[in-house]
Formats: sequence, C-alpha cells, structure tokens
Amino acid sequence: MKGKTEVERNLALFKGEYYFSLLSKKAVKGRHQADFITSLDCNINPGMKKLRMISYFLYPEVSLRFDNKTPKDHKVIYFSEDPKSFISENDKTLVNIKDNFILTEHQQ
Repeated sequence: MKGKTEVERNLALFKGEYYFSLLSKKAVKGRHQADFITSLDCNINPGMKKLRMISYFLYPEVSLRFDNKTPKDHKVIYFSEDPKSFISENDKTLVNIKDNFILTEHQQ
C-alpha cells in the first residue's frame, strides 16, 4: 500500500469500522462515555475483535471499554438485530450507516 495515506490504508484494512469511527469523532465535541450494543458475542471472535477495533479507533473522543463511574451519554449500536429498539425518544442519532453502525447522544 505504498503511496497511500494513513487514512486510506486504514479504510482499506478496517473498512466500515474505521469509516464509522472517523464520522463519529467528527460528530462529537469533547470526550464521552458510551455503551456498546451489539448482537455479536464480544467474548469470542469476531465480536471481540470488532469491539476492540472500534474502541481503539473511537478513543479518546468516545470511550467504550472503561467501566467507571462516569455516566454514559452516548450509545454505539453495532450490527444489532433490532437497532431502533435501543434508540429512545431522548436520543439524537449522530451517525447512522445502514442501521449497522449507529452513534447516538442522550439528550437531557
């Protein structure tokens, strides 16, 4: 992949997960905590690999893997069987790619 930028290389290698992360980082201001919602089993591959990949690309703007006391104000919905069921009327959709990659922000 000589002659390609880092973004072009990452898009070629990591496809939708990287593209979603780029759009998500542009959509948020500051740093946030998010719940990761998926129908995949994240204890085994490929779900584990996908969670780690998305977590890495979103960090530090959106943290997924830190289970701390900070309230979660965003949701990352990734390949869920019924993604709309996780979006409440108080959630604003910031990014939605074919209902497979969704980032929402909880509105007060």
